[in-house]
Amino acid sequence: MVNRWTPKSSPAWTDGPNGGTPILASELNRIEQGIEALDVGLDAAETRLDAVQAAVAQLSDGRVPYGPTSQRPVPDVGLIYFDTTLNRPLIGTGTEWIEFGSSAPPDSPGSSTAPKNFRVTVNPDNSILCEWDPVPGASHYKLYEVRSPNGVSGAGNLTVTYSLRTPSTMGYYEYWVTAFVDGVESAQSNHGICSLPYGSTPDNPGTPSGSPAEVLAFGAGGGDWNLGVGYPSGHVDITPQQLMNGWSQAPYFYVAEDGKVHFQVPMNGGRTSSNTKYPRTELREYRNGSKASWNGSSGTHVMSGRTTMMHIESGKPEAVIAQIHDGDDDTLQLRWENGSLRASINGSKHSTVLGNFPIGLVVAWQIWLYFG
Repeated sequence: MVNRWTPKSSPAWTDGPNGGTPILASELNRIEQGIEALDVGLDAAETRLDAVQAAVAQLSDGRVPYGPTSQRPVPDVGLIYFDTTLNRPLIGTGTEWIEFGSSAPPDSPGSSTAPKNFRVTVNPDNSILCEWDPVPGASHYKLYEVRSPNGVSGAGNLTVTYSLRTPSTMGYYEYWVTAFVDGVESAQSNHGICSLPYGSTPDNPGTPSGSPAEVLAFGAGGGDWNLGVGYPSGHVDITPQQLMNGWSQAPYFYVAEDGKVHFQVPMNGGRTSSNTKYPRTELREYRNGSKASWNGSSGTHVMSGRTTMMHIESGKPEAVIAQIHDGDDDTLQLRWENGSLRASINGSKHSTVLGNFPIGLVVAWQIWLYFG
């Protein structure tokens, strides 16, 4: 709005009738400042009146939009929004929200302590790293996670400024974080948007109906793998190229509704070789066109996973989760046995109990071998 007030410089302001004594410069400044303040107040009052009139014209159902500070809409000119966090109405000016009776924006609880520079990074193993700058005085942070088309999760009571997320479902993800200072949750940080699998875009993310190779990130990031399937009619090898082309077959190897890769083998299923006692459906790492083996005397070797045991036969209550091969035989084996996780080295019968592993529990594990 154009100011109506223009300071008078010539002729000078005078005190009294008929061209009385000129007003001192200090007094002139004080009067001009007072008139200017009145003019600014009039401008603000007219702005609020215009906003109220526009808002009344926009309201078609007789209700004012409402919600918390974090969900304020775009402050269109004249839009009224009742902020339930502040417990008072606000008016949009086109660029910001202002309070009734004031031309200043309202203070938002925790607005000054909202985390800054929030960012997300998708790693080749399909994990998602969330990071943000520390907030002075924050006792902890809360991470929010939204997965499209549905699902809300996250993590609370974080005392560090990062969180590594390992979702098992391919798709679109959105994250943001808040800080807690003196027990008050801050406003939201900027949002970070990403998608799985690694290399996809939020416009075209993967889906739970994708192939097992997509979920497990086979390829450059996740390596090459051969699949051995223990059909009742015998063992069949599925090549790395077939897997990369999307091979799956329920119930032996497929992506379940929860987005996880499901393995299953019948008790009368085929064996991988004449030296194997038990049926199996398993992945075997491929390298340079053949099944890989670990060199037990050099190099650094890492194998990791997240596993859930869904069903076990009562007649043989054990199953191998992962095993490491050298050039001749398996040298280390992770095995589920009677509700516990065990490790056997070089085929030892007296395996080490690593912990309880009840049916349905998700267990993350890692095998790490290093020779300097």
